[in-house]
Amino acid sequence: AMRGLFDSLHDEACELLLFLKNVRTVKAFVRREAGAEPELLFQAERSTAPGTRNEGAIANYISGRGGGGTASVDAFYERLEKADVRQLPLEAMRLTVHLRHGPASPRGDEVREEDWLVCSALGRGARRICEMCLKPEGRRLKLMPWGGTAARLSVSKRPSSTADAGEAAVATESAGSTPIAGRAYCFLPLPSATGLPVHSNGYFELSANRRDIWHGDDMVGVGQL
Repeated sequence: AMRGLFDSLHDEACELLLFLKNVRTVKAFVRREAGAEPELLFQAERSTAPGTRNEGAIANYISGRGGGGTASVDAFYERLEKADVRQLPLEAMRLTVHLRHGPASPRGDEVREEDWLVCSALGRGARRICEMCLKPEGRRLKLMPWGGTAARLSVSKRPSSTADAGEAAVATESAGSTPIAGRAYCFLPLPSATGLPVHSNGYFELSANRRDIWHGDDMVGVGQL
């Protein structure tokens, strides 16, 4: 059972990092026996392309960093109410995610590299959506006009020795040859297929077990109607 959990985490490791704001690396270790040192099974690490602009712009706007504001919910709505929707923050980043295998992995020394284009916006140009969030009901539900998409551009695989030497990948696939099954995210992936060829991130209300977008009668907290 534990091996199955690790396999599931391995298969999604690259895509776990796409919309997270502070986490850049995920590592999995195994301990073969009591008292033994943990051994690295695999690790996924995300990096942005050189010259990337506006990374963190949305989180900074919400928290009030850089503009002398505060991080309270009321302060955020005040900033949103006064803002020109044409000037609200957006982010467009090209990300590279490396999945490397450690000594404990049965997969050898293969390195998987995925290139992604991730775009996010906080109500940019969406006046009606912002107005909906600013209504009393929207504020009570803590609605936020934050959404984004991620498109995979390419996938490559190579031995770790080749990757360390900076040589060409052994095999490279374009996004068109390996289409993804688009899923919904609330910063982490949800088990909800969208039918789109991209992943979609949103500030969704989640079910009580935080495993899906709410669509029934199990909502909890201020979102419960």
